[in-house]
Amino acid sequence: MLKKIRGRFSDQFSPLLFLCICAACFGILAPTLGFYWDDWAKTLVNILYGMQGYWDYYASDRPYSGWTHILLVTLFGNGRVTWQLINLALRWAGVTAMWWSLTRLWPRARFEISLAAALFAVYPVFTQQAAAVTFHQQIMQYALYFVSMGLMIEALRHPRRYWLFTIFSLLVQAVQLTVTEYFVGVELLRPLIIWFVLAEKEPQLLLRFKKSLRVYIPYLLFIAAYVYWRMFLFKLPNADPHQITMLQSLLQNPIAALPQWIETVLVDSMYVILGSWAPAVGMGISADIVPSGWFSWAVGALLAGLMGAYYYLTRSKALDGPDQNRWVLQAIPLGLVTILLGCMPAWVTGRSVLDDYHANRFALPAMFGAALLLVALIIWLTRTRWQAVLLTALLVGVSGSYQVRMLNEYRWIWSDQQDFFWQLYWRAPHLEPGTALFFQKEPFPNQGLFSTSSAVNLLYPQPEGWKKLAYWVYTLEPRYLGKLPEEASPNLNSTFRSLSFSGKLNDSIVLHNDPAYSNCWWVLDRRDQLHPYLPDILKDYIVVSDLSQIHVLIGEDRQPPPDLFGEEPTHEWCYYFEKAELAYHVQDWEGLAELGRDALAAGYAPDQTASNVPREWLSFIEAFARTGDMETASALSAASFNRDPEYQPMLCSVWNHLADDQLAGVKDTQAWSTLGCAQTDPQHHS
Repeated sequence: MLKKIRGRFSDQFSPLLFLCICAACFGILAPTLGFYWDDWAKTLVNILYGMQGYWDYYASDRPYSGWTHILLVTLFGNGRVTWQLINLALRWAGVTAMWWSLTRLWPRARFEISLAAALFAVYPVFTQQAAAVTFHQQIMQYALYFVSMGLMIEALRHPRRYWLFTIFSLLVQAVQLTVTEYFVGVELLRPLIIWFVLAEKEPQLLLRFKKSLRVYIPYLLFIAAYVYWRMFLFKLPNADPHQITMLQSLLQNPIAALPQWIETVLVDSMYVILGSWAPAVGMGISADIVPSGWFSWAVGALLAGLMGAYYYLTRSKALDGPDQNRWVLQAIPLGLVTILLGCMPAWVTGRSVLDDYHANRFALPAMFGAALLLVALIIWLTRTRWQAVLLTALLVGVSGSYQVRMLNEYRWIWSDQQDFFWQLYWRAPHLEPGTALFFQKEPFPNQGLFSTSSAVNLLYPQPEGWKKLAYWVYTLEPRYLGKLPEEASPNLNSTFRSLSFSGKLNDSIVLHNDPAYSNCWWVLDRRDQLHPYLPDILKDYIVVSDLSQIHVLIGEDRQPPPDLFGEEPTHEWCYYFEKAELAYHVQDWEGLAELGRDALAAGYAPDQTASNVPREWLSFIEAFARTGDMETASALSAASFNRDPEYQPMLCSVWNHLADDQLAGVKDTQAWSTLGCAQTDPQHHS
């Protein structure tokens, strides 16, 4: 049976191997992923402004880039899972295109190229596959780049159809360069590849050089025209965000700039080749291995097993002798040059692969060169085909496992985002347009305030006729550190690409969540001035938290779009809390007490882990008291006090408020005496 399968299984099935690798690594968690970073803004412009929104969004730096969104959204829509699958398909297409183009370059090295392509599929330097709307463009560019390169090679190998292949290669190159400038550097690989192809039939170096130059001229003219247009002719509406600052520094002050530039080149290059493997090789090992860690290892083992099974079934032979040496001597320099040219667009603009959380995107064009380099070194160092397979399979397994762990981190970011947006919707089903949302710090690290702002504008409907966005997200730190509200500017203005917002500081709500002292997201109000653990800056800025910005529209039956925010979560503690805060806000005491009874019936109480924050029981306590259930109000107060006595002033503020309203029986409750509220000055918080 196996002999029959092996007899029919050729290396033409390599794309199937790549599909299995991509699907196992990036597809299994796809349904659990969402939108991240620029994803929200790019989704928002389409939903608010239609397809024209993409052209306006990219007008500031990449005026023709919007076509990829228009094409894919028209075909597949804006769903979050759809985008994950699109990005997976594009990644597979890029890997397959790499394999196809390089097998045109080295027809006899199909085995070696398939190893490099498999490693390229999961190479650990780029870890942001989950941000599908944002990075589908660069991943699509990879496929276009290799198709153009493959067509160029085909032109050299089929002289009768030379111009046909050349024209198509130039057309695909042109399309690829309309997307981003990321691949401008690796476009300069073409003369080296042409040189390798011509070396097969032209041993004379001078003749080969002349022929290579002649073949390269159309591509050189095109890339030169592109660079000239981008640098000198193209007029941007604002300052160019991709100015060649490092190149300008080198020209103006080479003595000072050159050492810094050399350091960046060396450090980034070493990171692409070796440093990016450090977290992958670590394999997420810690004292307590969580289930996701075991899962990532299982996927890594599956990938390594797929590699072993595939190369057992295929009969592709490894190069040997002079052929192997010749290939290694071409693949290693090609890989090294690719790494340098791939990162060049970032370097000349003063950026580094290690700048920030998202900066490894600048290494994307260099990634295939790194994979090719490592496989060439493996081929050079090993003696048999199976040794090369096992080493490469090990790297694919380790890197694939790391990619799964990174996807799992994104899964948790998405879970946190969903929790926030649904809790915000439950607490504030409608927000007055022009509202600013303030946090102490960025609510979702490394995602950007513009990103969360875009999501909030998708959560709520936009007013008709508004050109600016209705909502924006800000942080108090570091913007307002050491500055009281009365000292701060009353005006708020923010712009990100084609998106802008104008508002007033006093038309804001202040939100807070600290896992050490809260189970849910809070919209702060004046009661929180007495919170024992609330940071001072939040207490200072509670005065700008205007709860009149929150409305309940009678008869409105609107929910956040499930294709953007997922289905409504199961109603657990935070649902009861947020709805209770809303009911408190509109003084619906009967409705609030009913929510409290439902929460208690569901097993929630101040001494239960999921609902053990005294602050989150204040509204329930007041509602029970105002609806005549003093016993429950008193019991919840005592349980909250027992949970943490530091909340005594907050709890007493509720009872003092009730006493101030002359509610009967307040001073006769056990809570009044147990908490010592008679000795606490009444506080008026509403």
